[in-house]
Amino acid sequence: MIYRLKIERMPDVTKLYRVVRRTVWQIADDDNILIYVSDGKCEIECGGRKHIFSAGETCFVPAFSSYTRRPVGKELCTMYYIHFRTEKEPAEMTEQNAADEINSLREKLFGDMCLSGSIPSDFKNVYISEHIEIGKKQLTAFEEIMEAFGENSLNGRLLTSSLLCRILILLSEATISKELHNCEPTLSEHIPEKLRSAVLYIRSNCTEKITLSSMCQSCGISKQQMIRYFNDSFGTTPTAYITSYKIDKAKEMFMNSPLMTVKEVSSYLGFDDQCYFSRLFGKVTGESPTEYKRRIQTFDEKKHISDSIAEMKG
Repeated sequence: MIYRLKIERMPDVTKLYRVVRRTVWQIADDDNILIYVSDGKCEIECGGRKHIFSAGETCFVPAFSSYTRRPVGKELCTMYYIHFRTEKEPAEMTEQNAADEINSLREKLFGDMCLSGSIPSDFKNVYISEHIEIGKKQLTAFEEIMEAFGENSLNGRLLTSSLLCRILILLSEATISKELHNCEPTLSEHIPEKLRSAVLYIRSNCTEKITLSSMCQSCGISKQQMIRYFNDSFGTTPTAYITSYKIDKAKEMFMNSPLMTVKEVSSYLGFDDQCYFSRLFGKVTGESPTEYKRRIQTFDEKKHISDSIAEMKG
């Protein structure tokens, strides 16, 4: 099951906590709930559907839904719980309805993601699967929101809501990527299916180290053919495309998550060496990550528009 959320204002985080359990728990809550498993396994049943959740996977339980959490064997399970409210209740969608809706936007989504590495800004809906894998590296996002939630101030509440939005977007991107991957191809015929799979592989694994070998193995294609596909369709090499995608993703993170450090962003995107990441960033953008962060954080939109108008008149 997939749920569509329309976020028209900042969501309100009501409860947030971390638990380690191997007991049965059954309840219905009047809040939406996100459950992120950071260690171990558990079974969660909601709406008559059961899923086994392992480390790096997230469960979404819509408001007023009864759910049951059970241990798997005698294994302890460590979970992060986020209870939150939105102005509008989540709309329930079947996998097929969600796939049809996302697939209707497939060409626009795919084209924009190929160019910018992100979901288009006019794509307003957030799609969240009741069972989605986002990886163990995303534990940092849940630790950050817990720390912000502990700060009893206006700044702490605003930061908590913004961090929740980041998590929801992360879950939505993972859900959309999965649905796009599962949908039948509808893109222009000049884009080979193997290349389409490669681009989706890059997007789905942008937080990991991506090598040409691992990408070719995942797509079932030789290195020579993969290089030829990228050169013919995008005019670049697979390695250069991966680098460009990750740098675009880093720029997006610096813009949307200004509190993240250069080290945190580089680590999130699968770079072990921050210095190497900074060199790549500088080579692609012409400025260091620190310079880029400083520039976007001090950007004066009114002055920019004013200067642009003056330049056009001149």
